[in-house]
Amino acid sequence: MILIKFLTTIILEISLINAGFCRVSASEAESAVEYYSKSTVAQKLDENADANSSRRSAPKAYPAPARGKSPASNASPARGISPASATNAYSASAPNTSSAPATNASPAPTQNASPAPTPAPKQAPGVALRNRRALNNVNPQPNNAAVATRSPAAAQPSSQKPSIPAEFEGCAPEIEKILLSGHLRVGICPVDQPPFHVKNADGTISGFDVDLAKGIADALKVKLTIVEVPDWDQTITYLLNRKIDIIVSNLSLTPERASKILCSTPYARIHQCMLLNRILLARATGEDLYSLRDIFTNYVNRQIIVQDGTSYVNSASSMFPEATVTAEPSWSEIIKGLLDRRYMGTISDELEIKQQTAHVQTMELLPVIIKDQFDLLIVGVNRLDPQLLHFVNSYIEANNVQCKLDGS
Repeated sequence: MILIKFLTTIILEISLINAGFCRVSASEAESAVEYYSKSTVAQKLDENADANSSRRSAPKAYPAPARGKSPASNASPARGISPASATNAYSASAPNTSSAPATNASPAPTQNASPAPTPAPKQAPGVALRNRRALNNVNPQPNNAAVATRSPAAAQPSSQKPSIPAEFEGCAPEIEKILLSGHLRVGICPVDQPPFHVKNADGTISGFDVDLAKGIADALKVKLTIVEVPDWDQTITYLLNRKIDIIVSNLSLTPERASKILCSTPYARIHQCMLLNRILLARATGEDLYSLRDIFTNYVNRQIIVQDGTSYVNSASSMFPEATVTAEPSWSEIIKGLLDRRYMGTISDELEIKQQTAHVQTMELLPVIIKDQFDLLIVGVNRLDPQLLHFVNSYIEANNVQCKLDGS
């Protein structure tokens, strides 16, 4: 205390001198020091000493939790923030909701439990939304942990469909449908018609028609799918019912077919041919009937047999209106009727006649080529697919597709 009084006296004297006051007597200075020490310095020192002593000796007391809040909400504030400032920060950022009762409140902490962490202050709706967006963009990864990435395609596997090649962008709907399916469906009647198509021992079909169909499919950059059609009559039905895309099956051009389907540029020209019974023909010429028209107009036996389901049923009736035309489904019945002399002859194309006579060991049958009558073989296209017809025609003409009698 003596040292304090001494220092206080010096400070007061220096202050009075700097302020322009005159010196005072020692008794006056002593009374002033005594007053100052009792009223200011001593009081402050005593208060600080008492406060430090109480903090070291007394246990830390927490204020009682507010009604309706869990004890975790009254935990000690974060380091460096006083309770008052933490409360003010909370009340300034969000409205006070302490009056509403809390649900699923946590039980009071036990004596050995560590204090609950300080809850983060609530944020305004706009700030909370921005924070959630920021957290969604964060991809926390544990240290030394391998993270597998997965692309959206791998997350949702889907069947891969063929895409449209760049050169076919903006193509017609009928062509686009074929491109997206990935294959061209071609109808072929499996009856052997060399050199156009022959069914092999392993069940596959080969021949000029198959090569032509394969070329069209390759031009479309799709696979070839051969659909076997039971007979020629059903090939057009299959085409109109969308079971096939095109017909490539030794199909001849006729007005009747042209009224139902679209017909391509002919890729083969084959003469029509008749197969006649030599005995009946000799009898007709003995009556001075030398031309076929005279024979099937004036001879007694004017019977013609043709294969059912072919265009030759109408052709025979058109060429020989006075003749009687009978249709049979199989060539075995046709050959048998000719050898039995029940029919004067049959009509077909020269390739078919050549093939059928190769299996008959007899001289009684005579093939006769009709030079002014021939068949044009075409590709059949659905009548609603004009652009597909243009595509087929462009392929035939650009590649100069022509089938000769030798199959070349």
